[in-house]
Amino acid sequence: MTTAPPIPQPALDRIAAGVSAGIITADQAMALRQLPVDSGPQRFSSVEAGDEPFSLFRGFRDVFLALGIIVLALGLGGIATETLGLQFDGVLDWGDVGLAAVLAAIAWAVGEWVTGRLRMPLASLVTASAFSLAFAATVVLFLSLIGLVNTSEESAQYPALMLLGLGAVLFYARFRLPFTMALMAGSIAFLVYRLVEDMIGSNVDASFRLYAGLIGLATFLSALFYELKDPKRATRLSENAFWLHLIAAPLLVFALTGNSDATDVTSGRDALWIFAVVAVLGLVALMIDRRAFIVSALLYLGGAVAYAINQSGMPSNVQFAATALVLGLFIVGLALGWHPLRQAFLRLWPESLSARLPNPVGPDALGG
Repeated sequence: MTTAPPIPQPALDRIAAGVSAGIITADQAMALRQLPVDSGPQRFSSVEAGDEPFSLFRGFRDVFLALGIIVLALGLGGIATETLGLQFDGVLDWGDVGLAAVLAAIAWAVGEWVTGRLRMPLASLVTASAFSLAFAATVVLFLSLIGLVNTSEESAQYPALMLLGLGAVLFYARFRLPFTMALMAGSIAFLVYRLVEDMIGSNVDASFRLYAGLIGLATFLSALFYELKDPKRATRLSENAFWLHLIAAPLLVFALTGNSDATDVTSGRDALWIFAVVAVLGLVALMIDRRAFIVSALLYLGGAVAYAINQSGMPSNVQFAATALVLGLFIVGLALGWHPLRQAFLRLWPESLSARLPNPVGPDALGG
C-alpha cells in the first residue's frame, strides 16, 4: 500500500488562516487536512496517526533567520552598552531611553516581516522576546529618569516584569503569535515569585507553593479555555493552549510536590507522593491530549525512581544507568502507546463528556 506523503506545512498554515478569517469552518478544515495529497488510497487515521507535531520552526531558513536576529540583537546591545552606557547602573540619560525605544522599534519592524508576513515560528519567537525585553527596558528607563523607579535597586524588577508581560500583550494583539502566551504567563509567575521572596525572605519555596498552585491553575484553565474553543485544533487557539500548558505544568508540579529540587527525594513517602502526582498529571494529559503537560513532571519522576533504586540496594555505580533505563522505558512506552492508551481511558467516560474534550484527528493535529 502506498503511503501518502504528509501535507506540507505551508498548506496547513493556509488552511488554518482560512479558518481564522472565517472563509471555511473548522469541520471543513479538518476534512481538507484528511485528504491525501496524492492518488494513493491511504487516508489519515485518528488511531494510527496523530503524532501531534508542533511547528517550532519552518525549514532552515527560519533557523538561519532566528540566528541572525539573535546575533543582531547581541551586536546592538553591545554597541549600546559600550557607547551609550545602556545598563541598569543608575546613571541614565534620555539617550538611553531613545536607544532602547529604537531597539524596540527595530524588533517590531522585524516582527512585521517575519511574523506578520512570513509567519516563521522560530524567528517570530525570537523577535517577540526581543521586542518585549526592549519595550520593558524603554519604559523602565523612562520611569527611572522621572524618578518613579530606581534601576539600581532590586525593586525595579517589579515594573520590568509587568512591562515584559505588557510587551507580550502588545505583540499578541498585533500578530496573534501564540508564543507570547508563555511570555505573559511566565512574567506573571516570576513577578509573584519575586514578590513572595522579598516579603518572606527565607523558605521562599514553601511560601510560594500556594501562589504557584493558584497561578498554575489559572494558567491551566486559560489553556483549557482555548482548548475547548478549538477542540479539533484547526486554528492557532490550540497553539495558545500549548504554550500556556508549558507554563502551567511546572507550576502545578511544584505546587503539588512542594519542592523546587526534583532530585531531593529523601523518603519513601516523598517518592510515593511523586508517583501519585505523576499518575494524576498523566491522566489529565491523556484527557486533554497534551504530552507537554506531563513533561514537567519527568524530572520529579526521575528523582523518585532514583530514590527507589537507591533503596533497593543496587550497586551505586549502576544506579544512574538504571534510573535512566527505567525513565527511558516509561517515556518511550508512553510515547508509542499514547493513542491506544488515551482511547482506552476515554472509553471510561460518558460519551457526552469525552466528545467535548480536545480530540485532534490526523497527524497534523497541534498536540503538545
